[in-house]
Amino acid sequence: MKKKNLDFNEAISIHYRNKKRIPVRLNYDESCNTLNITANVVFSQSLLKPYENRIINKANAILGIQNPEMTFADVATTAITSKWGGCYDMTPWNGPEKLNVIVTVNRKDKGEVEHGQKCFRIQRVYGKGTSFVTSPPWRWLWGLFTGRKECFFTLNWTPSFPGTINMNKYSTKAWFMSTTAHEFGHVLGLGDAYDAFYRFFYEAPGTSQYMMNFNRRVHPEEIMMAIRAHKLKKMQYFPCIFDLKRVISVFKKKIFNNH
Repeated sequence: MKKKNLDFNEAISIHYRNKKRIPVRLNYDESCNTLNITANVVFSQSLLKPYENRIINKANAILGIQNPEMTFADVATTAITSKWGGCYDMTPWNGPEKLNVIVTVNRKDKGEVEHGQKCFRIQRVYGKGTSFVTSPPWRWLWGLFTGRKECFFTLNWTPSFPGTINMNKYSTKAWFMSTTAHEFGHVLGLGDAYDAFYRFFYEAPGTSQYMMNFNRRVHPEEIMMAIRAHKLKKMQYFPCIFDLKRVISVFKKKIFNNH
């Protein structure tokens, strides 16, 4: 028998045995109909440097404008709070029509993290490639044994081990922000929706504008998935279908495009 997905009222009562062991926590305040997401984060030293943007920096130099002291960490913090915060219609899951979501980022470098509170990490990676989230090496490959579908070989998510965000620099601030927000979705417990190889090149239907697909914007379904992830303490995945013909077709295109 297929398991029933929890609706809003069933999932919203989230309990953490030891809150200080949970880097990112969800708490629902029914009195003001607000979901508070509290993220405790430590940034690598490389992300505490002024944000680099060659075009803007060159233009400012020509105009004699001094660059603002906004760091990569500042940009990442703004991305997480602005793109995940908002008002969401949760009625498809028997929830409120207007759920307020407020995201608070407590930064260790600014002394905002309480003593003894566990943090997740955002760090810089260099070279060409994408950004990604990883678990500590000793948690790798667990998905093979637990039977979790679409398992990330290097990401084994739980609320107490949400993973480390590894960020590339990117050429524009907008791209850096949207990618940071996407990766934070993994830290919240959401899988990807786009046609990645580990999804058998299958894009989840109706998700083209979702944050976990093309980094567009956060949709109510993604908020519901984050709530379920923290309630069930299991990563939530978008629908995925294996189609051998599609997989072979994609591989053929990749082979011929590389020659």
